[in-house]
Amino acid sequence: MEVDPQVFETWKKLYLRWNKADRCARKARSETTVALIKCLFGAGIPPTVTRLDRLRKLEYTADRLRSEMDAKILGLLPFEPWQSTDLS
Repeated sequence: MEVDPQVFETWKKLYLRWNKADRCARKARSETTVALIKCLFGAGIPPTVTRLDRLRKLEYTADRLRSEMDAKILGLLPFEPWQSTDLS
């Protein structure tokens, strides 16, 4: 199977952006969870609405980039995704 170099480069760029967005989202989720646990035990203040909104946006961005990456990979396949293929 021949891979179009431009499609592969686009996928690599998407992967790098997704990787960064995913790391940021995971870090923000971890920090938010710690803040909530500390608040639960009276050792800290709860996360702000702004912080929760930022977390939601980071997670959304990571999910959207992952979907774009998957679409690029499926575009490299020699058949259309809706066609069934017998792999046996």
